[in-house]
Amino acid sequence: MFDYFEKNAGWNPEIALTRIWEVYRSIHSYTRDVAIPLLMTGETTTYKQVGSAVIKNGKMVEQISNDETLLFNAFNNESTHGQIEVLDHASVMIIGNSMDQHIELTDKQPFLQSRINLKVVVLETRGKTSSAMIKKELSHLLSGRFSSMLAKLQESEADILGLGQLYRTKIDRNELKNWRSIYYPNLKSDIQFQIDIQNEGYLKTT
Repeated sequence: MFDYFEKNAGWNPEIALTRIWEVYRSIHSYTRDVAIPLLMTGETTTYKQVGSAVIKNGKMVEQISNDETLLFNAFNNESTHGQIEVLDHASVMIIGNSMDQHIELTDKQPFLQSRINLKVVVLETRGKTSSAMIKKELSHLLSGRFSSMLAKLQESEADILGLGQLYRTKIDRNELKNWRSIYYPNLKSDIQFQIDIQNEGYLKTT
């Protein structure tokens, strides 16, 4: 079972990568909650991943899907290598990710601008397609998925993305206890996915 969660063994980017000490830390934190894997007995394997439980103050308050867990890991700069996304005109595999962020805080109104950079390879194409089309489809798919997840997390006031950590130097220490209830639900975000296709030559010869 432990190999299932071991990063160098059976782990995959759809499994929430949260250590036990991080769970205990979150219980006493104003600005960081955690996600832990949700498992059930598998049909062909011992365990089956069915998403992640969102834990706030030691209690489960929400659930995110496997696809959303992938974005959770990407946002925390964990590897998303090996994840395959099936689009209308192509299938691609993510082989790398990184992220750039910019934050602002004006009159208790937090603003977040994030760009998640993904390196992908094209596995197959369907019909006439182009690199621009694939980039647009993948960016639209992931942006919509991320926005939906963030809205769900804000409604439950559970900050598993650790966004509050980004604003700790901008909020008075006495105000940090209000991050989840006042600041976080009102956070405005602009999340963009920058797609870099590593094998565009494949498109030209298909």
